[in-house]
Formats: sequence, C-alpha cells, structure tokens
Amino acid sequence: MLHIIRKSFPPYMQNLNVQCCTSLEKVSFADQDLYQFDSLGDDLFGMLFCNCINLNQESIDNIEENAMLKIGSLAKKWAARYDWKYQREDFPRLICCFPGNKISADKFKCQRMNSSLSLKIAPNRGSGSRFLVFAICLVADLTHCHRFKYLNCICEYHLTAAGGGDSKSYISKISFFDCSEPNKYKGDHVFILSSNDMVEEDKNYEEASFKFYIIDNDDEVNEEEDYNKVERCGVHVFYVDATEKRVAGNKRSFSHDGEEGDGGLKRLK
Repeated sequence: MLHIIRKSFPPYMQNLNVQCCTSLEKVSFADQDLYQFDSLGDDLFGMLFCNCINLNQESIDNIEENAMLKIGSLAKKWAARYDWKYQREDFPRLICCFPGNKISADKFKCQRMNSSLSLKIAPNRGSGSRFLVFAICLVADLTHCHRFKYLNCICEYHLTAAGGGDSKSYISKISFFDCSEPNKYKGDHVFILSSNDMVEEDKNYEEASFKFYIIDNDDEVNEEEDYNKVERCGVHVFYVDATEKRVAGNKRSFSHDGEEGDGGLKRLK
C-alpha cells in the first residue's frame, strides 16, 4: 500500500500530480492550517489523482475536503482582485480530479444527474456588498479521452436578479492545458473545479442556472456528443463579504456568511 501524507502546499508546491499510481490507496493532509496563497502569479492549482483506482473512501473524502479548503482560500483573493478579472486571457484556476462517480452531498448540496442544474442564491442579510464564487463538481466518463491537457470545461450560467433586476448570462472556460496526461483514462472521474472567471459581484441575484460541457480544445459545444459526457453535476456557492477591513500589511480580509452553502471553511479531520 502506498501512503502519501502532505503537511501543506507551500507556494512552490501548488500542484500535486500522482496520475496512474494504481498502488496508491491512502492520502491524508496532516496540516490543518488553512491554505493561504499570497501570490496568484501561477495559473494552475492542481491535485490530479487520475487513474488512481485503488484510493479508499477516506482518502477521497480528504482530497475533496482539501480541494474545497483551497477554493475557499482562493475565493477571497479572487474577490479581492475582482477588478483585474478581465485583464488577462488565462484565468487562475483550481483543478482536482480523481476516479469515481459520486459527488459529495455534504460539500455540494445542490447536485443533479446529467449536465445542468439550478439553485437558489441565499439572500444577502449583511449590510455590505458581497461576491459569489462558484465551485463546481462534475462526473464524466474519460474512457475515450486521450488528450487530457487539451480538455476544456465549459460552464454556461445565468444569474437571475430578484424583483426584475439586472439578470446576466456568462460563459466560463476552465482549460487543462498545463496538466500532464497519462496514456489512457479508465472510466468515470470526478472533477472539482473553480477559477476567478467564476467570481461575480452579487447584484441582488436570487437564482443561478448552469449548463456544463467537457470538450476537446478544437471541438464545438455539442450536446449530442457522448465522449466526455457530463453524467452528474454539482455547484457550491462561496459568499464572500466584500467589506474592506484594514489589516497588517495593508491587505484585505473577507468573511463568509453563515447560511447553508456559504462555503465557510472547515478544518480537516
């Protein structure tokens, strides 16, 4: 049995790639400190366990928890840099992938079969403005995938405002081009994904609807395409309070609402 313990992911170790390690059974994250990323210079934050078919359930739970901790930390920094969002072509992103066909009900309370879903946005009961940061989870069959690093996750989403307010539609693309790839994938895999392309200022939105595709770089979106078909999807919303607070080093700090689905950070067991 191969056992990996990671104490932390410092800036020089933002990517963990153990693809095709079929002897890997157990993964744990011993350091319970929240992951803070002081620099967003790197485009990719990755945890790739593709084809690690012998991972036990406890390890999968640990990987999922760690991915959500990372996104929760990144969400605050992405929101702090919201004004920079459209000043670059490639958006910083987090990609986590491991074998499986289930989406955690604890971490993604809103989930559906197939590739689309809608969810209610929790009312903003705070006194200030806030940002919505979406983390998505997809299950897809990668049996026919031979070019993982050329894949793109396309997320079409629509935000509906309360009381006939300003509703918006967006298209987000999370590219895998920085990821190395094994020769062949085996069956269903779970993806946990987010990027600062999925950060939106909340304008009294009350509902969000999503449609997902996983396509090759050169392909057009085709709902009839069976390869890389999204079989199940889930969405979690981080509600990031945009009230600025002066802290040491002239940095911003953000708090999370206490509502269900708020993305409040939990510590690993």
